[in-house]
Amino acid sequence: MNQSQAFDLDWIPRTAGVRNAHCGAIGWHVVRMPSSWGRRVLDELGKATGAVVEEQHTRRMYWLIPNDSAANWQLPLVHGIEILDDGHQVLIPGTLRETALWWLVPPRPHRLLTDPDALLAAILAALGPRVAAS
Repeated sequence: MNQSQAFDLDWIPRTAGVRNAHCGAIGWHVVRMPSSWGRRVLDELGKATGAVVEEQHTRRMYWLIPNDSAANWQLPLVHGIEILDDGHQVLIPGTLRETALWWLVPPRPHRLLTDPDALLAAILAALGPRVAAS
């Protein structure tokens, strides 16, 4: 499935359930981070954010980005920020909110993938100047 097909949103469950999705297979990869950083990143992105999933039990948030768009990112591992590309799997929540996994920012055809440059800038801003300079 190519990136343009990802925008039809048919891969999102239309219930309160979840779906196991393979990163790269639907036209996106994932940037996942602890919610403590994710909230700061979301504040930095503002209206520029795409859809965002939040996991309550693991206290993580994740953004969908175009395939391979973060391949050259260099982020410190100590902050728990992960790039999930081909070979990784994530749970995709349905359109009805679950208690442990939900769309914090719901997907829409015009707001699904986050621009990777904007996301990286927001991550670096949230992490602070010492990280951005390295």
